[in-house]
Amino acid sequence: MLFFLLLPVILSGCNALKWPVEPEGCKVRTYINYPLAPYVSARYGDKLPTRAMILPFVVPENFAHPGAEVPNVGREMAAEFAAQFRGAGAIPVVEMYNVDRWPGRREDFFTGNYQALQLARNAGFDFLVVGYLEDLKGDDFFNVQVKLIDVSNNITLHHSLLRAYSRDRLWTKELGRSWFVQERTSLYSFPEIIDESARCGVEAIMSEEQAPNR
Repeated sequence: MLFFLLLPVILSGCNALKWPVEPEGCKVRTYINYPLAPYVSARYGDKLPTRAMILPFVVPENFAHPGAEVPNVGREMAAEFAAQFRGAGAIPVVEMYNVDRWPGRREDFFTGNYQALQLARNAGFDFLVVGYLEDLKGDDFFNVQVKLIDVSNNITLHHSLLRAYSRDRLWTKELGRSWFVQERTSLYSFPEIIDESARCGVEAIMSEEQAPNR
């Protein structure tokens, strides 16, 4: 009963947060995009099913709640991305490769991804997906860079910057600050934003619009 009496107060406070109109969403800035389906068909033809490796995403080292036991967000993002990409069907075999630590990994994303490509090449993959979660500037959205690279020739087929948001986390966090709701580790997880990032990222990769326009 007390919860329902206080609910209008909570809602009025939440309105001040200026959440997006939609509960979840994503905006995409595409730097490079070669339409994937025709590229795979032209380059690989009737070859055995092509394979894509997805590495755990690079994430900030200090964005988790201090002292909390939180899951590996980079692996969660890669796993969800793999599931979405597998469902898209452009590349028959999509696997997450559970290697996420080596010297210079963060820099590798911006300097050619040569170490990541070597991992994919050694494991026999045709394509590589890498992601980079930028430093958090708010707890209701992620800025994520995503690349899809042809392992055989090091050509980047897709590179985009995604901003995925979910107001569900803000709502849960506000409840956690209330004296009648006990704070939990789950308040510091990001499932909705991770799901939206993966959905939006795969949709961008599967886009038939070439970028930059030539």
